[in-house]
Amino acid sequence: DPETVGGEVTLKLEPGKPPKLARTTSRKVERRPPPLFFDHEDKTGEATSSFTVMSECTYANKYLGTTEHALECDCAEEWDATTRTNHACDEDSDCINRATKMECLGDCGCGANCQNQRFLRKRYADVSVINTEKKGYGLRANKNLKANDFIFEYIGEVIGENVFRRRMQQYDEEGIKHFYFMSLTKGEFVDATKKGNLGRFCNHSCNPNSYVDKWVVGDKLRMGIFAERNIQAGEELTFNYNVDRYGAEPQPCYCGEPNCTGYIGGKTQTERATKLSHAIIEALGIDDADAWDTAVAKKPRKKKMGEDDEEYVNNVEPKGLDEDGVNKVMSSLMQCKEKWIAVKLLTRIQRADDEKVRNRVVRFHGYRILKNALATFIDDVNVCLQVLDVLDKMPRLTRNKIQDSKIEETVAQLKDNEDDRVSSHANRLMEEWSKLEVGYRIPRMKRDPNVAVKSERTERRETERRRSRSRSRSKSPPRAPAGPRSNVATRTAPFFGGPRQPRFRPPPPPNGALPSGWFEATAANGSTYYYNHAGMTTWQRPAIPANGAPPPPPPKAVSDQQMLQDLIKNIVSSKKEASKSASETATPIETPKKERKEEKWRSMPEEKRKKMYEGTIQPHIMHVVGKYKHKLAKDDLKRWAKELAKKIVDSDFKKSKVEDPSRISDKQAKGVKKHAQEFFEKALKKKNEAEKRKAEKKAAKKDDG
Repeated sequence: DPETVGGEVTLKLEPGKPPKLARTTSRKVERRPPPLFFDHEDKTGEATSSFTVMSECTYANKYLGTTEHALECDCAEEWDATTRTNHACDEDSDCINRATKMECLGDCGCGANCQNQRFLRKRYADVSVINTEKKGYGLRANKNLKANDFIFEYIGEVIGENVFRRRMQQYDEEGIKHFYFMSLTKGEFVDATKKGNLGRFCNHSCNPNSYVDKWVVGDKLRMGIFAERNIQAGEELTFNYNVDRYGAEPQPCYCGEPNCTGYIGGKTQTERATKLSHAIIEALGIDDADAWDTAVAKKPRKKKMGEDDEEYVNNVEPKGLDEDGVNKVMSSLMQCKEKWIAVKLLTRIQRADDEKVRNRVVRFHGYRILKNALATFIDDVNVCLQVLDVLDKMPRLTRNKIQDSKIEETVAQLKDNEDDRVSSHANRLMEEWSKLEVGYRIPRMKRDPNVAVKSERTERRETERRRSRSRSRSKSPPRAPAGPRSNVATRTAPFFGGPRQPRFRPPPPPNGALPSGWFEATAANGSTYYYNHAGMTTWQRPAIPANGAPPPPPPKAVSDQQMLQDLIKNIVSSKKEASKSASETATPIETPKKERKEEKWRSMPEEKRKKMYEGTIQPHIMHVVGKYKHKLAKDDLKRWAKELAKKIVDSDFKKSKVEDPSRISDKQAKGVKKHAQEFFEKALKKKNEAEKRKAEKKAAKKDDG
């Protein structure tokens, strides 16, 4: 008798024949409360004993899983002083990397421990393994999950196609019924059959609550399981396998959903279902992603039996690209290895006429991703023309993003392309880019997570407290201004920046009192000096009265700065008049911030000091480069300038010539220019000789002909 599998799908088994699956009716997905599995025992310990648990994927060779390196985002640090948490790049942010499915690395301005490092920091969900009724082990959520929450990374052995096919045969011979292969990219697979993590226990469902997505982490492509919707604690975690089982017999599907196809894998499903991920389908702009579902066809144009994905996509008109769709297109193009998908994605960008959409393409690492696409398919003339057309339409005010992406190096390879359309387009684009100026960038400030950040409320409260103190009358005697710099009476500069100071009465005159309006104070070295209401100071005891009240003294920090200014002024104005007493009375002054910043390089590692020194000498080399811009190729000049700078840096550091990498003397600058002049003269001479030899050979061939 046929067995009812679920969703009105029946399974009929006959001896010596493959299982037959049949559906009585096609039904839409009905909303119903999800079943909860709190009553199921935690079997995590038992389940993990059946395979080797790994914390990271292993790679059969270093090239597997490799992709274009993750890029920098534009986010700033958002440290919470109370929890000491960096909230940058979280789910609600406008992080470019998060939108294009890349994890942030150490170079990003968002700082350490940002919220877009879930794979790196293994921020897995709280799950446990349970034993299901018909599906073997399954994965249960122990806590509530929000839509798009990271659940687990799918970890295993990353292998190539040949090894994959051998293992399929080997596992079949060993009697292994459950396969744990996941397609990472074209010709590459993650095998979690014998080595993996808890992610392998996530079962299939035709109406899943989770999905699998690929993210760029460093220079590797990695697979993660994410929440499709809000998931209650106690639900079983499932995703749609949606994969070709590569010749394996179809397995019954026991998900029990109303739209259940009744089977997983096998030839029939493979012919009717797509192997494309949900993310790719959305990026291609197919109006209704549910149209791919083999059970329910909502679109008039249904995927035919035996029709491949490319043929189906060609016959479906994609949606126009809007702002919200840009991140999906760019993230899919970043990871794309199949030419036909890349062509479709580029076509969507080409057709976008909205200026806002094009600006968003630029912002979402447009130049870097297009450079990657161009480098991958550089042998295909049509793809090259598509990329060049997209680049030509992209808005450009400055050269910054073009320069950062290094796309010029890739486009330069097309300048001498055999196809005239490609070469002329590339040359025109390079010429237009060369006219753009590099815009000034404000350097990013990175906040120290260990420094507590004052909230606005705290700062406001402290300001009010200071104001209330300044309005109250002071009972204590006034503090004197700092002592005079020389024997000549000086006037201290009035302090305008701080809060109002308390008014006070002059102290009663002691025995042998000073003239009216004068007051006595002691300097740091113990010497006595005198000051009046006007802020004048003198070492000599005054004889003439000074009218008015004593001045409000400036704060300590301001008087220190004033001392420094007065000291410099006196030295500049007259070195001869600078007295010994003036220097003795000068109190220790804190090192100014500017000076501390300039000396910061001393604590840097040698590699960073070398980079700083390279940046210091680079303008002097480029000064010489400017003289040869009409004599030598631009790309050669840039490359040689960089090589020469590195050569000088290595040489100077080896000979211990670098005293301060942030500056060089006039003599050193002349030496760098002279060295650069000799270097480019030799290069020019070699170029002329090569051209001469080439012309002679050409002439000789002509004579022989």
